Amino acid sequence: MTLWQLLVVVLVNSAVSDDRTNLIHDGQIDNDEEVPVIQINVEDDKEERVFTADELSQYDGSDETKPLYMAVKGTVFDVTEGKDFYGPGSEYHFMTGRDVSHGIAKWSFDPKHHHDNLDGLTKEELEELDKIYREVYLAKYPVVGITEKYAQLRRENMIHDEF
Repeated sequence: MTLWQLLVVVLVNSAVSDDRTNLIHDGQIDNDEEVPVIQINVEDDKEERVFTADELSQYDGSDETKPLYMAVKGTVFDVTEGKDFYGPGSEYHFMTGRDVSHGIAKWSFDPKHHHDNLDGLTKEELEELDKIYREVYLAKYPVVGITEKYAQLRRENMIHDEF
């Protein structure tokens, strides 16, 4: 079992159900196969916060007075509750303060995969990313906003919201 698989097992086993409003993104892979649905979780009563890459990087644990944030598929999660996994000195600390969707999809700790670009991922990798996104992050951690990149895709009608 890889470390990524272990992370998923541990986090899924400790996940709690969460029924909040979802935003949906349908996309296409280069070969016209459907991409798994991207489900974004935003609470109805809160204005959606958009994080620039610089703003998100301020929540990487280097300032102990700030919570720990990370993004997956453009959704910014407060993972402070999982500080044993994501806090400074922990194995997954590299994930905080950024969107590491590519690395999650590839089950990779290699720094070259610590980014949000999903180009070149296989259908299986995208499906695994969607599964981890839903079963780990949406299930366990509060959503605090979206990334600026995701907001731009929405403005360009590349992402469709469903309410």
